[in-house]
Amino acid sequence: MARGSSIRDRDRIMTKALRKMNRKKREAKNTLPLLPPGEILIMDSLNPGRRYPAKLLRTGLKNRRTVIVSLECPACCSPMIWDRIWNAFKCTGKTHRKGIYELVG
Repeated sequence: MARGSSIRDRDRIMTKALRKMNRKKREAKNTLPLLPPGEILIMDSLNPGRRYPAKLLRTGLKNRRTVIVSLECPACCSPMIWDRIWNAFKCTGKTHRKGIYELVG
């Protein structure tokens, strides 16, 4: 076996490992919630005593599974977007305080 072929083999193995690592990082960043069967319930993070039914505005596909992209805010009826840092939906409306709503399992 020649010296050059072993270096090529090592590089091929390393690039495969790097691709696998980058794929895992990308998947970890994308934490969109999956669409649950039945009704979608959310609760206010600041007042968790009450649960609200949520209206679905937009869905998407991730690995052939349906995910929730945006919901309607129960307070001001404006769209809420998913915030991956909070793992919750944040209201984008300007008429009231910024609401943070979590999904209820």
